[in-house]
Parts: sequence; C-alpha cells; structure tokens
Amino acid sequence: MVNMAISYFIVPTMLIYGIPDWLWRWAFSRTFWRPFRVLMNPLIGLFLFNLLFSFYHMPSIHDWFMINYKMNSVFSFVLLVSAMLNWWHIQCPVQEWDFLTPLRRLGYIFANGLLLTPACVLIIFANEPLFAIYINPIVWAQAMQFCVSGDTAAILAEFQGGPAFFNLMSAQADQQLGAIAMKLLQEFINISALFIVFMRWYRHERAREDDPGFNDTAGAV
Repeated sequence: MVNMAISYFIVPTMLIYGIPDWLWRWAFSRTFWRPFRVLMNPLIGLFLFNLLFSFYHMPSIHDWFMINYKMNSVFSFVLLVSAMLNWWHIQCPVQEWDFLTPLRRLGYIFANGLLLTPACVLIIFANEPLFAIYINPIVWAQAMQFCVSGDTAAILAEFQGGPAFFNLMSAQADQQLGAIAMKLLQEFINISALFIVFMRWYRHERAREDDPGFNDTAGAV
C-alpha cells in the first residue's frame, strides 16, 4: 500500500513537473493526441483515477491481477496515466492549459481525498482478511511464480505456510495497517497540495492588492 501511494500520488507529480512545458506543448500538438483531448476534462481526470484505483482494490479483482502478471502490468500503466491526468489539474505545468480557478482547484483536491475514502474505510473496518493472496497459500504461490523460480509445490515447500511465513502480525491487522498507511499518505499529500495552492492564491491576491496593475496569468487561473 505504501508502494502504491508513492507510485500514484508522488511519482505522477514528479513526472509532470520533470518534463519541461515546451515538451508537453510539442507532444500534445501531435495529431496522435487529438482523439484523446477529451480526457483532459477535469471531471474525467478526477473520476477516472479514483474509480480505477478503487476498482483495483476490490478483493476478487485484486487477487486476479496479482496472479495475471501481464494484465497487472497493463493495468498498472493505465492507472499511472490516469493518476497523471488527475494530478495534471492540480499542478498544470502549462499556463494556457490551466483552466481551474484556485477555488475550484482546492475543491478538486478535497474531492480527491473524499472519493478514495470509501475503499480505504471498507478495508480498514472489514471483519476478516479480504485478499486471498495474503491468506491463501495456493494463490500466494501462484503470484510468487513471477519473482521466484519453481512450481507452486516447490515454493510452498520452501516457504511453509505461504504468506504467513513472512507475517509479523495477523493478516487482518496487516490489512488494516496497509489501508491506514495508504489513507494517511494520501491525506498528507493532499494537505500539502492544498497548502501550496492556497499560498499561491494568497500571494497572488496580495500582489494584486499592492499593485493594481499587477497581472500574473499563472496565479490568476
């Protein structure tokens, strides 16, 4: 869960800001991107990522992806792209494509945290372990085949008890801790984003009050 929080809440922001604005302009001016321009709608960015992220954490779907490595890789890439679409509207690196006002951007960040809450709450307050890969030795061994050589029987013979061999706590406690870590990291990142957006807005308004002729397009959108 910590890995997913880093991958989809921190890495996208680094990728967006790590690519210079001239390269973004060049890439999106290509004919290839024209059919996908609709994806730049803020509502699509908001709901697409949060729906895919919650979908991935449905127990049966998560277990299926964990034993189907190629599909897991494809979905992880799609999830990363949707995360970048989501964060694009929070920290758009290209001024002329930044269409959210500061107030709407603050609401956008707040909605991000709200939409992921149900999935985290369901995992935290579940009465039993939900994911077979962390409690069922057979499912766990199938997933481990992608990183440990040998058949399922050999893996189970080497690590008796399956996932329990590595556990320092019960499967349910581990599940709850993972969901709590995910939610806390997400909230920390969202609060940081709220603070940055608010301070930029505040500094822009102060500058405009001090100098009526001040006109900063980046801060006004």
